[in-house]
Amino acid sequence: MINTYVEQLLIEYKNKGAIIDTPLLLLYFIGKYDINRIRTFKRTEIYSEEEFYIIGNLILGHFSKILTTPNILTEISNLSGQLKDKEKFYEKLKTEINILDEKYFPSKTLCENEKFSEFGLTDISIKFLANKEYLIITDDLPFVNFLENKKIPVINWNHIKTMTFTH
Repeated sequence: MINTYVEQLLIEYKNKGAIIDTPLLLLYFIGKYDINRIRTFKRTEIYSEEEFYIIGNLILGHFSKILTTPNILTEISNLSGQLKDKEKFYEKLKTEINILDEKYFPSKTLCENEKFSEFGLTDISIKFLANKEYLIITDDLPFVNFLENKKIPVINWNHIKTMTFTH
């Protein structure tokens, strides 16, 4: 039943677009930079090379557009700044970032959300951007539950991963 629901959301939002949460987008960018770094970089070591290919296929081959916020990109920049060769990574990031459609919301607006103190700027910016128009893909279970309660379309990454690994 979960797979059917996930498949329905993937089909429904194929032409509308999706928002990929920070850790998964970081996985994609690290893998594009150097796939061997996925398992050795502390911010992506929980993921596999196969997961990189899955997220890459979603980003490049499934959705008509991938949306993001400055908050997501700032987190990616800050987290990837821990790489020893961050300058080379940033050069690669400059070219890869062009695939994203970036939308901005003022921080003072985001802070007014009732769940700001629980989820922070980045997650609330994702919620604002999605606003039932775009699909969110994340591996953050508390955030998934929050979004589902708000009737915002979201897929738990583990469901995609399981679905893909078993087909």
